[in-house]
Amino acid sequence: MTQPVPVRDLVLAKFCVGALMSLAAFASILVFYVGSGFALSVPGAFPAARIAEYVALGILGSLVIVAIQLAVSMVIRNFAAPVGIALAGGGSGLVATMAGLGNVWPYSLLQTGMNSNTQADLIIAGVIQIVVLSIVYAALAIAWACRWLKRRDIVATL
Repeated sequence: MTQPVPVRDLVLAKFCVGALMSLAAFASILVFYVGSGFALSVPGAFPAARIAEYVALGILGSLVIVAIQLAVSMVIRNFAAPVGIALAGGGSGLVATMAGLGNVWPYSLLQTGMNSNTQADLIIAGVIQIVVLSIVYAALAIAWACRWLKRRDIVATL
C-alpha cells in the first residue's frame, strides 16, 4: 500500500497470484488422478468431459475462496486470524454441503463443483448456479477489499 499504484491493481495482482497457485494445485491433482488411474489399470473409457467439467467448476469454486481469503488477509494484518477464518469457512462449507446448501455457501462451491459429495452427475441448473455464484462471490470479495483498502488503509501519494 505504500507504492503509488491503484488499490484495484494491487488487489487484482494478489488475486492473480492466488489464482495461479490454485491452478497449479488443480493441475497437480489432475496429473495424480490420471496417473493413478493408469497405474491401477482402471477399466473403461476415461471420462475426460466429466473430469474437465468437475475441474473447471472446482477451479471456479477455489477462486471464490482465494478472493474471500485475500480480502480477509488484507483487512486483518496477522497470520493466525485469516487461517482460522479459512478453517472455519472450510468446516462451515462441509456443514452447508451436508445441509443441502452447497450450491449457495461460498466455502462449499469448490466441493460442490467437483461433485465430491455425490455419485450422481451435476444437473445443468446446478452447474449454472455454481458458475454464477462463484463469479458473484469472487467479484464481491474483490470489490469489498478494494473499497475497504481505499477508505481504511495507508495510501502512497506522488
